[in-house]
Amino acid sequence: MNNLRTFYRILSQFNYDTIFFDAKTGKNIEFKKIFPTGSYSIIGNSSSILNNKNGKIIDSYNNVVRFNNYKIDKYKIYVGEKTDIWITGAGVQASPNIENKNATKIMITPKNISFQQKKNQFYNKYKDDNFFIFHNNFVMKLITSLVNGTPTTGMIIILLLSAKYNYIDTYGFSFGKVNNKYHYYNDNIIMDNGHKWNTEKKYYNLLSKQKIINKTKKNYNISSDTNNKLKELKKLFISF
Repeated sequence: MNNLRTFYRILSQFNYDTIFFDAKTGKNIEFKKIFPTGSYSIIGNSSSILNNKNGKIIDSYNNVVRFNNYKIDKYKIYVGEKTDIWITGAGVQASPNIENKNATKIMITPKNISFQQKKNQFYNKYKDDNFFIFHNNFVMKLITSLVNGTPTTGMIIILLLSAKYNYIDTYGFSFGKVNNKYHYYNDNIIMDNGHKWNTEKKYYNLLSKQKIINKTKKNYNISSDTNNKLKELKKLFISF
């Protein structure tokens, strides 16, 4: 708990405009141009998402975030069909196909490699240079230290957005296998990569319990935003 409290204290005061870069220009991009204000549904790829037909609810958020090799066809009633932001690690297990080319595209990798290497890795996989790159070693080390291992892309985004915005709901996160599968769609992915599933699940459950994430939309007050987020985090610190 103390680790999470310290993490949020640091991240909530951090300059988010130093985290992401435009792949074309190599320049920092304002955080809100990639992740605009509003409500967010962050969609994981766990097979647990098939337990409920939340497709229409998912699509009702201002911003829908999806990851890696997500699939829409055949699963719309469960996962929705809207995609505003797509995030990938562009690794060897990633599909070379982009499901929605009109979405904001972001590459995130916990590997300590150069900006150019990250850019090349994405371009070589997708033949597309219209994307943004997470490139801030301080923030990545902060997250890696928190989870004590290689963080999943989903957990990175949950932590980043929940320290910045109030309106974060998640679907399809189980942090490990469900019914002997990692994903709701068929693939041959072998999930190793040094992920600390139990640690991430512990923090995820704590954030949900404290209502930092996974509130109900009926409780959202969109007129408030980052200022209320700071007040909310202060309450979180006291409650730990």
